[in-house]
Amino acid sequence: MKRAISTAMISGSTHPAVRQRIVQAALEVLREEGVQRLTQTAVAERAGIRQSHLTYYFRTRDDLIAAMIDQGAAALETMVRERTARKTSASLAWLEQLAHAIAAEGHMRLFIGMIIAADSDSAIRSAMVRATRQMERALTKALGGRDARGRARHVLAALWGLGLHRFLHRSDNDGMKVSAMVRWLAPICEPGALSAKCVSARREKCS
Repeated sequence: MKRAISTAMISGSTHPAVRQRIVQAALEVLREEGVQRLTQTAVAERAGIRQSHLTYYFRTRDDLIAAMIDQGAAALETMVRERTARKTSASLAWLEQLAHAIAAEGHMRLFIGMIIAADSDSAIRSAMVRATRQMERALTKALGGRDARGRARHVLAALWGLGLHRFLHRSDNDGMKVSAMVRWLAPICEPGALSAKCVSARREKCS
């Protein structure tokens, strides 16, 4: 039976600067070397601290992974909130910036590593679900209007798909273009886009 992730480890400690340094080191290890190399020993070495010091803040690898997931989701949520606060109604520049952030190679390596880890660890899977819902809420608010939550889910799924496609190709020339994906998503971002009438119209246009 999987041990539940310690909420104390997730919420912080009396030394947030050290805690943040550990989380950042873990993110760097995961982005550069993959989930297989994400060990407490590797993270402690990257952070420049003793392993016993690391386990003071994060008793287990799961605690550390949960903190990484939460921080990543919070960063993307902040990006959406800040960009949409400055956007005009006719501009989807904020969405293109989000797409670039999600499709970035380092972010996708982190994302894929977390998905793999979540497949066999229910605690990590729960943290991933929590982070996904956090992102959905941010996008729902950004899109606004009718069926915003459903549209937010479609947009997020499309951006993850874009990231995976580009991660496999590893080349702007071979992979799907971010700008093209954003243009394709533009109609879905409009209120009412998931209505039967709008879906039918898009099908006819594509046929």
